[in-house]
Amino acid sequence: MQKRGVKEHPAARTKGRELWETEYNQFRDDASIKKASDKLELSIISKILKFKEFSSSDSKVILFVTDQEPEHPQDTIYYGKIVEKLLVFNCNIPASSIEIKKINQNPSNIDSMMSYYSNALRKIAVENKSVDVVFASLTGGTPAQNTALLLCGLDIFTDKFRTVYSPENASKVQELTITKNLIKSEVKKQIALLVRQGDYHAALEILYQNSQLFETSSQDTEKRTLPESYQVLQHTFIYAHSRQVFDFKKALKSIDLCLKYSIADKDYFNELKDQVQKLRGNDLLCIAELKENAKYLYNAGHYVDFLGRVFRFFEAVCDYVLLKSDYSCKEFISDKNGQVTVNIRYTDKGKGIIDFIKNNFENTDSVINEKNEIDNKILNNVLRLYLITYIDNSTAKIRLSDYLSVLTVLSSLRNRTIMSHGFKGVSSEEIEKQIKRSYEKIKKDLQSCSNNTDLLKKRYEVFEKALMKDVSGVKEPDICRFLDIVWDKFIEYIDIKEKPDFMPELFYRDLPAKLDEILKSL
Repeated sequence: MQKRGVKEHPAARTKGRELWETEYNQFRDDASIKKASDKLELSIISKILKFKEFSSSDSKVILFVTDQEPEHPQDTIYYGKIVEKLLVFNCNIPASSIEIKKINQNPSNIDSMMSYYSNALRKIAVENKSVDVVFASLTGGTPAQNTALLLCGLDIFTDKFRTVYSPENASKVQELTITKNLIKSEVKKQIALLVRQGDYHAALEILYQNSQLFETSSQDTEKRTLPESYQVLQHTFIYAHSRQVFDFKKALKSIDLCLKYSIADKDYFNELKDQVQKLRGNDLLCIAELKENAKYLYNAGHYVDFLGRVFRFFEAVCDYVLLKSDYSCKEFISDKNGQVTVNIRYTDKGKGIIDFIKNNFENTDSVINEKNEIDNKILNNVLRLYLITYIDNSTAKIRLSDYLSVLTVLSSLRNRTIMSHGFKGVSSEEIEKQIKRSYEKIKKDLQSCSNNTDLLKKRYEVFEKALMKDVSGVKEPDICRFLDIVWDKFIEYIDIKEKPDFMPELFYRDLPAKLDEILKSL
């Protein structure tokens, strides 16, 4: 506030009291009101009131003034009282919509101002929960006040908080971009963290909720649009989440939209599109994708889902061997409308399978009946492991069953979770403990068993060489590395001449870095 054409007197408290009590008689009569209205103008506030979001009927004006203890010559308490009256009489703002808040501390002390504004703005936020926008003027006040008001306002009101500045002799106030930029920076940090964790669905929600922060406008029109990099980011998040949940149809649609908007990364997105096209209807590549998906879930801390993926991987590997390769058990397995059953009679070739299972496994009564037959049994994980082990012993190839049997040590843990029959939660520590217990048990069984140790030896070697690794002299399991080894052994086992030209790590490993680049460009 200032007199027209006259700069404010430096002794604010003394001059303010003089104007308030003597010259304008505390606005008690019409003459004093007219005199003040003719001589004084609200050079900053009047410009803010012109914003389209401001309505005198349902908006509130809060004036922060200094009234220090002890009194200070530059206190603005009396100027605040004068401004309050001018807002009522000149701007038609109801007195009930104006509030004066006194600052009793040193306004030049940043620590004091941070504490003051934090408490004051939180109270304002509670009392005005339905507010749509909060304007804060950073023109008046000390640097400490303006800094504290900016930081606390952003913290408390977030994207509702907007700051304005009134340059000297300017006809309009300027809305500052610092507020939007600071909020945008924090939002980008949140999104970047979610991307690093592989939580693309949550990243997409944060992006959607804050889309207005990324809008741009051209010089030719006031219409605001979202930049191409935003569109690429949005559709890549949809692609990534869809691929994680094996919704390849939706992933393909989203990656097409990425290619529509992307200029710099077309080769990369074309490769991601090619991968999804290959995955659709290709069981072998889906197994590779399943393995990488399981590793992602483990590293992201989703241990129950990880166990579910591990046993789906186990089933998929076994079923590919039993149903799609030319090994000897295929003739005993039938697939009718997705229900896979096993029928083995105790005659000819079937006799050798039955005898092998009974001689090498315990508690086989649930599989083999009193006639020494496997009669129309649904192919479950127990039967899968029996049959793969039989195949291993009847061929000179690598023993895939030894690697698969190691995965089954997690079955009791999986069975107690919501992924199967229980409600138990799972941690990485529990998974590691279960593997270590099984490792120690097979080692102990091998030492105490005098005959038929061949199978135990081979499976102990898999534990020792493929699953366990030495960490500071202690054997610790590396389950993710082990899944990679099982995949490699599986590819070798089914005798594919060339390893499939498919690199899911391009998605699971490289995508976060690519998205980080796009996010930084926004």
